[in-house]
Amino acid sequence: MPAFGDILKELRHKAGWKQEYLAEKVGIAREHVARLEAQKNLPQQGTYRRIAEAFGLTVEELDGLWRASRIEQYRATLDRKAPVINRAPAGHAADYSELDGDNGIGRDYVSVIGTGIDDPLVFAFEVVGDSMLPAFAPGEVCLCSPNTPIEDGDAVYVRFSPERDSECTFKRVYDLQDGRVELRADNTIYKPMIVPKEHIVRMSYVAAKITRFDKKKRGAF
Repeated sequence: MPAFGDILKELRHKAGWKQEYLAEKVGIAREHVARLEAQKNLPQQGTYRRIAEAFGLTVEELDGLWRASRIEQYRATLDRKAPVINRAPAGHAADYSELDGDNGIGRDYVSVIGTGIDDPLVFAFEVVGDSMLPAFAPGEVCLCSPNTPIEDGDAVYVRFSPERDSECTFKRVYDLQDGRVELRADNTIYKPMIVPKEHIVRMSYVAAKITRFDKKKRGAF
């Protein structure tokens, strides 16, 4: 998937606008437009909406130009289970030791029947925080397939090395082709994280989200 800055620049060029003109229409500084196009920032929600309106688009239509497709939801059964090994913050990365151990032994277990995942290493985590809204809400459980290749724009579970205090997080990933990756939230109020690849000890593809049907019972998925 293309990055937001690339799409913004393409839309501006097609419209025949200079950065100054787009900045005036959106109500931001020209330097802000330049930072957005250079991938140094993502717009906040109000700015994002005004950018869409400037080009005659809805927010959903602008999303569709650069965001990866939302992950399908599945209702699970109780036959085949995956361990819930952690709680991954979809927001600022959190201290790993405070979020349970990542050792393949679950503090809970969820079924993978009906998800289409056929990976013996499958594991699950619970979403914490709001940075992956609207596709992923706090308290929802996602299933990861470590054997699935990862592409730009994929949602991923990430655990960092001790150089970054062994934190973990949940974001979309983009390879910067220079030994670093960009970890980007769906919720545009959060700034992207630029991380050296050597600081990542686990990165796993988020393959499915399990819908919680009985919200009164924490263990029912």
